[in-house]
Amino acid sequence: MENGELVHHTLGDGKFNHFSNMYREITVAQTNLTPEHAVEEIDRVLRACWNEKRPVHIHLPIDVYNKPINKTAEPILHKPILNNKETLDKMLLHAISKINSAKKPIILADFEVDRFHAKEYLYQFVEKTGFPIATLSMGKGIFPEKHPQFIGIYTGDIKTVFMSISYKCDLTD
Repeated sequence: MENGELVHHTLGDGKFNHFSNMYREITVAQTNLTPEHAVEEIDRVLRACWNEKRPVHIHLPIDVYNKPINKTAEPILHKPILNNKETLDKMLLHAISKINSAKKPIILADFEVDRFHAKEYLYQFVEKTGFPIATLSMGKGIFPEKHPQFIGIYTGDIKTVFMSISYKCDLTD
């Protein structure tokens, strides 16, 4: 700073990791690109974004953006995402067992339904089961509010939400 160097992406103190540290708190993945690992890191971070449906941060320093990179043979994003069928089947059997034993279940949905493109599945589930449904405030709009099974939007303290719901139903898993 004293010798006229740029202090872009600092807080004026010459430390370049402040913003990376801040992004670490609000993103699912972060990277500070170098020419040596740019391809792998971009693919890793974008895959995390895709899988988690959450924000990521890719820092591209000004002295790196126009450098040649080491290109890998097969970018990570082209590799298929594998599911564990045995684990999925166990989870489904457990969920079905819980649902079948419930006497007054309520569906509580939130924004993840939209992020994972599952609104139509949620709608079909509500229609087929006849269960009442509520959303949290960030999930407003994921289910038609004029639908006869829609019982409202819960806001405020999450403990209060679950206490309120638990008085009305016997399944909150």
